Amino acid sequence: MKYAVLACLCIIMISCVTYRNLPTLNLEKDAVTDDVITNALASQVKTAYPVNVMWYNLGSDDLYRGVMFTNATVARNDEIPSAFIHGYKDETRDIFGLQPKLNMKYLRFLAARNKCDILMLTGVTFVEKTAPNWLALLDVFIVPIFCVPYLDITHTYTGDIFVFDVRTGTMMKYIHFTTNMQYSFQLPWYVRDCATNTLHVATNAAIGYMREKLIETLR
Repeated sequence: MKYAVLACLCIIMISCVTYRNLPTLNLEKDAVTDDVITNALASQVKTAYPVNVMWYNLGSDDLYRGVMFTNATVARNDEIPSAFIHGYKDETRDIFGLQPKLNMKYLRFLAARNKCDILMLTGVTFVEKTAPNWLALLDVFIVPIFCVPYLDITHTYTGDIFVFDVRTGTMMKYIHFTTNMQYSFQLPWYVRDCATNTLHVATNAAIGYMREKLIETLR
């Protein structure tokens, strides 16, 4: 009986541990030669303000919409729809299909055709980890599993913005934001609510931080 209880406990503990990663950054690395590097150094030009900005979102989040701004140095914001790059809308994509990689030169070409000086690439990564706490020991009695908050949840939210000069392809700035949020003693059916709250709080914090950094960069 003792070994049966221990076996059940091990199964419950293992089944409680989850890890979810929702990456959105996926870039294609173009072939780079010495000539390309030399030409990049020779083509450095000073950006004239005010500028027009083209945005491309690498995921399905709305972070970039909150970061957009116009002022004395940014005259206009435009957006490249992901469906235009992928050839399909996200909701119609085969769930087993691979996310197509991006061609930076093509993105710069689209931005240039729309008379934009700056290309912004944005993306968010959200990692969720759930693990049992000591209250999971009570789950061997079966009934407490429905009423005991035996889960601890940890979220890691990361946002990135890559700022490129459309003319030269130079990366002018890389802005990174990350934060962690923890929820202790949660019931299983509150896991989704915790994730929703984290995304709301973290996105607002990222918007404030990243917008400030962009204003400093584009001045």
